[in-house]
Formats: sequence, structure tokens, C-alpha cells
Amino acid sequence: MEQNTGKPFSQHSAAEKRKIILLFLVCIFLWASAFTAITIGAREFEPGHLALLRYGFASLILIVYALLKKMPLPRLQDVPIFLLTGFLSFTLYNITLITGQKTVPAGTSSVIIALNPVIVALLAGLVLNEKLNRNGIIGIFIAFIGVVIAVIDWKHGLTLTKGVFWILIASLSASTSTILQKKWIARYSGEQVMTYSIWGGTLLLLFYLPGLVHSLPSISTKAILTALYLGAFPGVIAYLVWGYLLSEIPAHQANSFLFMDTIGAMLIAWLVLGEVPGIQVLFGFILILIGLFLVNGSRQSEKVVS
Repeated sequence: MEQNTGKPFSQHSAAEKRKIILLFLVCIFLWASAFTAITIGAREFEPGHLALLRYGFASLILIVYALLKKMPLPRLQDVPIFLLTGFLSFTLYNITLITGQKTVPAGTSSVIIALNPVIVALLAGLVLNEKLNRNGIIGIFIAFIGVVIAVIDWKHGLTLTKGVFWILIASLSASTSTILQKKWIARYSGEQVMTYSIWGGTLLLLFYLPGLVHSLPSISTKAILTALYLGAFPGVIAYLVWGYLLSEIPAHQANSFLFMDTIGAMLIAWLVLGEVPGIQVLFGFILILIGLFLVNGSRQSEKVVS
């Protein structure tokens, strides 16, 4: 769900355009950096422990933010939906993503997650009756072929690794949550949905609290700071910046920039971790990118806002 009242980018003043572009770069950098940070944190943390520390810290920040903004609490009848979206977007998504990134390079992981908008478009057609034209259907097919090329373990008989499987589950989980948000909680702003879902996901992650407390003495300061960074910056600040951007320009224009997230993730992983993506990963990403453009174009032509 994305509530959006912004005017097209071309209708903004030069100063406003510079501000929007700068905020896009901030948002993309923060989200891109998360893949490398997760890889660093996953070296010492168990997946559930890292996810809880990350979003426990994020939840505390959002409590302060909500109080300052005088953000109302969700309606009681909507609490189960926020628990479900929180489970899909933050509990299950993070546990499966972190589990996958224990063995899958950060850059490759970001390529798989780049499939999210395509899965959302496919699910929207099935669940929300948001029709795709022929180009959209072709785009979905091309994007899925791109993922297969990027993630197949070509050295061992064209097989998928367990790590890739977990990241695919993460991608499906996040995409399903997006559909649920669009279908059932349109009465809330994007900022509220993000906040309530993080709280719901964190509440469910408390299952891992005893294990986290027990493991913390053996975790390095670097890993702990990495988890706190994940919670504060990619986990809160980037989403708040994104919410502002969606209030300034139409959602389909904002989403068209998100492919840069994957490019940024691969660049950061190369600079920080020394990960060099293989040719098949780059080729797969190019196919995903082509698919995304076809899908976005087909949805815009039919006045569908993602």
C-alpha cells in the first residue's frame, strides 16, 4: 500500500528536483548498504538474533518518532493485519534473507530481491485484478529467466543452492505483504503502515530474545554496531525518506528508480567485502531490469500505481 498525492517529477522546480534526487540517492544508498551489513552481521549472529536486535532498535526509534508526531494507534480490528504484514515484511523476510546471506554473496542476494516488483505485479494480477498487458506478461517471464540465470549453481548440475532458496522465500514473503497492505489497510498512510508493521514484526521476533541475550557477550562490538546501523538507517531513516518521496512524486516514478538499489548493493559489496559478481549474475540482472521496465510500463499504461 502506498498512498501518493505527489505531482510528476517534471513539474517540480529546479531546487525541488535537486532535493528529490539527493533524497533518492540517500534512500538507495541506505537500502543498498543493508545487504553488505547483513553479510557482516550474519558472520556472528544467528538469523533470528540479528533480526531482533535490528528491528528492536528500529522499534524504539519509531516509538519516539510516533510520540513526537502524535501518530495514532491502529484500529483494534486492524491489529491482526499488521501482525501478519509485520511477520511477512520483517520477521519471515529478515530471518530467511539473513539465513540465505550466510552462503550467498550480498550482491547476488540483491539481484534476487530485485525481483520483488515483478512478483508484486504478478500477485496483483491474481489477487487485486490489476491487469497486465502483453508486454507486462513478457516482462515477468524475462525477469524470472534473469533470476534463474543469476542464481543457478552452474558448476553442480544447474542446481539452486539452499541459500538462494531462502532468499527467494524472502522475496516472496515481502511481495505478499505488499499485496496485503494494498488490499486491506488503505486507510493508513505509508508512514503508519511501515511503523505498525515493524512493531508487529518485532513483537513476533521476541521469541528469539532469550537466545539473543545469551549470545550477546560473545558477539563483537563491530557486529553489534552493524545490527544497530541496520535498524536505524536502512530500517527507519530510509523508509521515512521513501515516504516523503512518495508524497512528492507519483509512486510509479519513484519505483522506477529502485533498480539502482541493486547496482548500489553490488558496488558496496565489491568495495567493502571484495565481492566481484560473476558474468551470469550481471547478465541475469540485466534481464531482470528489462523485465521490470516492461512490467512498469504496462502497469502505468493501464493507470495502475504500485
